[in-house]
Amino acid sequence: MRGTFSPWNAAIQAHFICQSADHDWRLGKLLTEEPLISHVTKRILESALLCPTNFRINPHILHRQGVDANGKKDKSDLWGSDLAVSIQSPNFNKVAFFQFKRSKQGKAVLERLQLGAAKSAPMPIELFWVLAAETSQFDFRIENVDRLVFPTGKTKTFHTINWYPDFWWFLKWFSCHIGTSNMEVPRIVARLSEYIVQGEQVYIQRELPRWVPNTWLQIESDNDLFLDRRFD
Repeated sequence: MRGTFSPWNAAIQAHFICQSADHDWRLGKLLTEEPLISHVTKRILESALLCPTNFRINPHILHRQGVDANGKKDKSDLWGSDLAVSIQSPNFNKVAFFQFKRSKQGKAVLERLQLGAAKSAPMPIELFWVLAAETSQFDFRIENVDRLVFPTGKTKTFHTINWYPDFWWFLKWFSCHIGTSNMEVPRIVARLSEYIVQGEQVYIQRELPRWVPNTWLQIESDNDLFLDRRFD
């Protein structure tokens, strides 16, 4: 993302981040959402190091950062999202929130409570998206939560074939054809500040039990995203 900002070049870079994260994800045996969040965040941080000083891209971990009615953490996802990404520069300022889901043969199971949390968040609905990663091959699909509706039941299976392929979503997003107004970004970023993952907190490899794949990467951050992870 060096030089003059170009939506096309930015979309290519973002697509490469997804491809690289997907490759890392597949090296492990846990094809679940949490390792994917970890790998995507790692790749975003690596990409941020290549950006000019006036172009800031930050990932914000929201996975398991939700709170209950009493203000205590309840291990839900804050605002129904796993990860928010903010970009700030002199001529481009945007934020997007993502709920990560894995899909199998073009089908992803979504939870009504998570979608409801995103739709009731104190930010524009245009910010909130579901990213589905296909387990059989590299295929990231993205759809706005407002288009994902089911009135009854706890879960519903959605066909992702008609969702945006990641590259075309990035191109439309960086071209500002989708997403919220730049005017909203400073206020939203201020709310996200406590969930930011800093570049110097880039992922490290830890000594893990032998039943955890060596490719599992963990974040060294105040959020302790995976440090307290327990497997059934």
